Amino acid sequence: MPPAAAPTEHENTRQGMRSIFMTDQFDTCSDSGRQEQARGVLLPAPKIFAVFAFVAVRKPSGGCCFASKSRLRLIFTCSIVPPLFLKIAGIPGILRELLLKKKRRVKMRSRIYKTLSVLFATFFLITALNISLPERGEAAAGMLPELPDIQAKAAILMDEGSGRILYAKNAHLQLPPASLTKIMTAILVIENGDLDQKVSVSRYAAETGESSIWLEEGEVLTRRELLYALMLVSANDAAVALAESVAGSEGAFVDKMNSRARELQLSTTHFVNPHGLHDQDHYSSAYDLAVITREGMQYPIFRDVIATEEKYLPWPGHPWQRALINKNRLLSRYQGATGVKTGYTRQAGNCLVGTAQRGDLRLISVVLNSPQVYEDTEKLLDYGFQSYEAVILQKKERAVTRVPVRKGEKRFVEVAPQQDVVVAVKSEEKKHLSYRIELASNVEAPVKKGAVLGAGKILLRGREIGRVELLARESVSLKPPLWQVICSWLWSLFLKIIG
Repeated sequence: MPPAAAPTEHENTRQGMRSIFMTDQFDTCSDSGRQEQARGVLLPAPKIFAVFAFVAVRKPSGGCCFASKSRLRLIFTCSIVPPLFLKIAGIPGILRELLLKKKRRVKMRSRIYKTLSVLFATFFLITALNISLPERGEAAAGMLPELPDIQAKAAILMDEGSGRILYAKNAHLQLPPASLTKIMTAILVIENGDLDQKVSVSRYAAETGESSIWLEEGEVLTRRELLYALMLVSANDAAVALAESVAGSEGAFVDKMNSRARELQLSTTHFVNPHGLHDQDHYSSAYDLAVITREGMQYPIFRDVIATEEKYLPWPGHPWQRALINKNRLLSRYQGATGVKTGYTRQAGNCLVGTAQRGDLRLISVVLNSPQVYEDTEKLLDYGFQSYEAVILQKKERAVTRVPVRKGEKRFVEVAPQQDVVVAVKSEEKKHLSYRIELASNVEAPVKKGAVLGAGKILLRGREIGRVELLARESVSLKPPLWQVICSWLWSLFLKIIG
């Protein structure tokens, strides 16, 4: 057999590389090393892999297949750098950590891109569809209407049952009330005397200008007839005739009007006349007019008059009667409307006090100086009926409690509200509603039926939102002195003996 040929320099180099790669002095190959072996590249140790990765990173193409010079560079490096040095320096672990960090950065960047894409798509969708995120509360969820947009200079919406304010705009602003003044005039007429009493019209009353029913001097009508003229067609001459009938003169009647306003604790009201013709010292506010109206609504005759759409009065000396057509068009254009009064002067603008009832819920609206008085009133009433419901706290037929009476024939008198105690509340407010009774102290006889002996406070979350007066259900006369009782007893005994 011929002797083997001596290896060339290239073969020696190849053999050296094989001896380096096949040595077992390194750690067992990792999974990545086995995968590279499956591809035909031998990387049995982490330090060789580290050098290989270093060369791969330095190569511009970034591939795993090296040219001849690259292989020689790799072999040379592995031959010169001691394996123990590579292991001690931790180069394989460092490079592996760098590769892992790079992968993490790639994954994190991908997640950020995806998140930004989702946010951008959501923002674009909301903007394109004009979707607004809901606010807290039922109104924002579409269950309750928004507050009405009122054009009036001042306005208010009040719950008649409790006096609770449901809406207000400049409610305490002093403004001329125009013919809304006649609401107070009507209340005083009802409270002072017999409505069937005859009234002889004076010359001064007959000459009162502006709106009138053309009363003539010496003409005789009843207070009731003049009351209808006052409230239906806003007759100024009827207002003066009624004022003179009740108080003797217009000035004395105006004093009664202002005194009654003080009783109602109205701080922004002052009257100069009973009809409302303009005067700079004649003013009121939306809140005060609502309180006055609520006071009038306790009288059945007041409610009957303001709800009347048409009335005829006699007109002596004429072949026809006076036709009184109610100027308040709210009665015919709004469901449930029950009153009350229109008003207009150049300074006051268009004004309207409206009332309406649906079920047990009764509302009072006041609109002052409005370019669209009926539209504003209807908006207020719609808001009230859609947003609130009535809760009955006390029936008028039931006595609330008894009040001690000193020096009376009876030791106690029962008190009760004049009307059912009803309060307007939102559905979520019911559980926070309470009712507290306050009674007068040191009540002495005589006590007249209907006398105010206490109040019922309506509380919402502990805060007062309304109140009702508690009235005596019967009269209690003064108890006679002891000597008079004894004398009366002896006299009755004497009559029995001689009888």
